[in-house]
Amino acid sequence: MCPLTFNQCSSSLNTNGISTLSSSSENPSAISPSRGSAIKCTTPNVGASFPRRAWRLTGSQYINSVKSAFASVQSVTNPFRVEAVTGAFRNNSDGLNIGLQLTADLIAENEKIGAAAVSGLVTAYPCLASTINLTCSNSVVSSVVSSLFRRPITATELSTYSQFLMSEASLYGNTDGISAFVQASLLSPNFLFRYEIGDRLTGILDPYEKAALISFSAADSAPDAELMDAAKNGALKTTAQIKSHFIRLAKKSNRYETLIDFLQQYLHYSAITTKTKDPALFPNFNVNVAKALVAETDALVIDMMRSGTGTISELLSTDNVMVQPLTASIYAKNASSLPAGTMTKIKDSSRAGILTQPSFLASHGGTKNSSPVQIGKLIRTEILCGKLGRPPVDPPTLDAIPETSFPTQRERLTALHSKGTCYGCHRLMDPIGLGFENFDAVGAIRTTENGYPIDDSGEITYTNSALDGAFNGGAELGRRLASSEVVQSCIMKKSFQFIAGQVGDTGSDCFIEQVRKANNNTTDKADIVGVFADIFTEFLLAPRFGTLEN
Repeated sequence: MCPLTFNQCSSSLNTNGISTLSSSSENPSAISPSRGSAIKCTTPNVGASFPRRAWRLTGSQYINSVKSAFASVQSVTNPFRVEAVTGAFRNNSDGLNIGLQLTADLIAENEKIGAAAVSGLVTAYPCLASTINLTCSNSVVSSVVSSLFRRPITATELSTYSQFLMSEASLYGNTDGISAFVQASLLSPNFLFRYEIGDRLTGILDPYEKAALISFSAADSAPDAELMDAAKNGALKTTAQIKSHFIRLAKKSNRYETLIDFLQQYLHYSAITTKTKDPALFPNFNVNVAKALVAETDALVIDMMRSGTGTISELLSTDNVMVQPLTASIYAKNASSLPAGTMTKIKDSSRAGILTQPSFLASHGGTKNSSPVQIGKLIRTEILCGKLGRPPVDPPTLDAIPETSFPTQRERLTALHSKGTCYGCHRLMDPIGLGFENFDAVGAIRTTENGYPIDDSGEITYTNSALDGAFNGGAELGRRLASSEVVQSCIMKKSFQFIAGQVGDTGSDCFIEQVRKANNNTTDKADIVGVFADIFTEFLLAPRFGTLEN
């Protein structure tokens, strides 16, 4: 599927298997490959600052912010429909905007929210139950609008929204007036967008911009009262202050929603809920099973954070799995032996880490069979941070290879990709993905294909590290990836892109390596939330990223 020759594809990787830096904002001479380490930085990281930006809320941020502001609003629908994915993530600031259709959807959703918010506001502000005077209106507006705008409101904003609330209540009654006030507040750009403008001259973020960046990065929601107080009191200046709030918010609900969201987008393991499998081959597979598999992976990550080490190493190597009666057959377990209505954590030696979870394997598998190319491509590009050439417009497919002559998928892929222009890129992908052939299209263990014994041998090449070499099965590969600094640095780079909302070449490789070394983030020591916190704190305080360009 790659139009490049082997030499062209392999040269797009440096000797560590990660993409060669060529951005004009980075000094190439400052980077020299080093065996067993992803990047070696020999000079301080330099380059252009991040741009000033108005960053529209994502669907989840909109929903979480509304629910945190209005106690009586229990149900909120994402008004942004299908959100564009740039790179692996939906939160790229350049891709988040509002058009005419989104505006119509927002108005419709805000009408529902406005009606649902009234009872909670009347309970919180009893003065709203009678004639609304200026004192009452100012009290409500200063609290509600400040919470929605994530900063103290100006005198003009206070007067405008207060007069609007009183006017609407006088004309249409308190219920409709309060609802209209809520709708108007939610339609304001000050709510819908996260502003990172900074000081007019220096570009340095103000305390409330910092608070919003901390909260949305750590908890995918607006700042809570404790964080807003810290912003008000100038207590968001030091590494310790910023990192403590980040970790507090990331762990606040003990559900690790932001970490789960990152992993789902990064590894696409929730995609299985929108895919189908051949009912003749997998008669018990349906959307409920798919959702259960995703929930099991989420639960496994949460359990690691609560009771395990929560490290990148554990994420990639754990032999724990969460099983339910509905999914028991995929794990070769008897459903009757498992308690109903709950998940059971068991050991499964055939699996190691999130890349051998059925949700991941089924999401990247085909309708009838596994998909070594898709799995190999994801590991090469997203776990090793390698780059591959673009596939041709009309690539050859496996349908052209007869099963009668080539009964196993390994044989068909070899026949298809072992020569010609496809070989260059597929030599970097297929041998990795073929190591997962002991799993079928729904992520269950298999020992035969079309009556032939499964060959789950695989190989990683061209990383110039301890990763290189043959392996047998996804579990062995997971354990090898878990101990790799190349992998750790790549995952840190992806988490930086997720946190910063920038997926393009930000020239961040040296920055990431400096953070990793400064915080001693080896794969065996740092829990994932701690890694996020380290990256975020250094990002916010570093001159390169903490100061915005004009």
